[in-house]
Amino acid sequence: MMRSEEFPGRTLHVNGKEMLYFSGTSYLGLSVDKEYQELIKEGVDKYGVHFSGSRNGNVQYRLFEAAERHIADWLSTGDAVVTSSGFASGQLLVKVLQDMEWSMEYAPGCHPALWRNSDDATNGDFISWSTMIRVQLEGMLPRRMVLLCNSTDPLFCNPVNFDWLTDISTLHEVLLVVDDSHGIGLTGKDGEGVASQLRKLPSHVQWVVTSSLGKAPGLAAGFIAGSHNLIKKIRQSPWFVGAAPSAPAFLHALLKGGKIRARQLQKLRKFQMPFGSHSLVKQHFNFQPVLPVFFSKSQPLYTYLLSRNIIISHFPYPKPTSSPISRVILHAALDPADIGNLLEEIKTFYEDFQ
Repeated sequence: MMRSEEFPGRTLHVNGKEMLYFSGTSYLGLSVDKEYQELIKEGVDKYGVHFSGSRNGNVQYRLFEAAERHIADWLSTGDAVVTSSGFASGQLLVKVLQDMEWSMEYAPGCHPALWRNSDDATNGDFISWSTMIRVQLEGMLPRRMVLLCNSTDPLFCNPVNFDWLTDISTLHEVLLVVDDSHGIGLTGKDGEGVASQLRKLPSHVQWVVTSSLGKAPGLAAGFIAGSHNLIKKIRQSPWFVGAAPSAPAFLHALLKGGKIRARQLQKLRKFQMPFGSHSLVKQHFNFQPVLPVFFSKSQPLYTYLLSRNIIISHFPYPKPTSSPISRVILHAALDPADIGNLLEEIKTFYEDFQ
């Protein structure tokens, strides 16, 4: 484990050394973007550092309503609600769904934000799980089922898709709950994430997206976006009434920072695609074109790169007893020369040490 007194951008200083940083989930590099920081400061000047009160109080604030309308329009859903974090969003949504008394089925790798308890963790792969769910529904009496999953696999970079839901019989009521924390602001034509795929599903398959805004969008907030009826239930729940929302300054940056996020997304895509097209990367990493995350099949790569002053993601997940997961993560704070440096070191590692 390394300790640092600073937060990372393009580089990170550790033990007196400047190291290239290919880790974290600030995909658009907004945590160190000066223009984006100024928007948040502007929000603090206008709204203060924190909102102290219930969202269901007798005074309502237009900023929260504007942020929620922005998210609903962005994802083309009926409504949305903002929360203090992605984890808070997931737990709030699950609390409300439990009251519906539908059966709840968890996909492998589903984020703990959507767990009711640790028993909800499942093993396997998404394709096998989706096949199992489809078999369960075939030839059965009408069922009401909630399916909970991630929009992507940011750990091992295995494929996730939702085309199979088009074959679900209209006899069943299905609600698909998708955690899009690693997609929002990053995937889709305009950074709308998985919603661009979910809008293609048949009308009898309902869906709702829950997400952190703390990854690509770089903001300490979360949201749930779905139908008017579901969001109404959430607003009326005691778990929403009793929780503090996100700091208003972050929602100000959400509303005002679209051009900055679009600029950073284009910058990231310019070197993400060439990196993923490199023969060494294709041979030795798992990855999906939509994500700037590359799962390494060789754990010794982490130690080698560290000796070359390059940090990649490497830690056990989701439990301290889990095996470490090694990943190269690209982000928009990097320069093209940094990508070239990384590729040269990867080439040396596989030619001389493997």
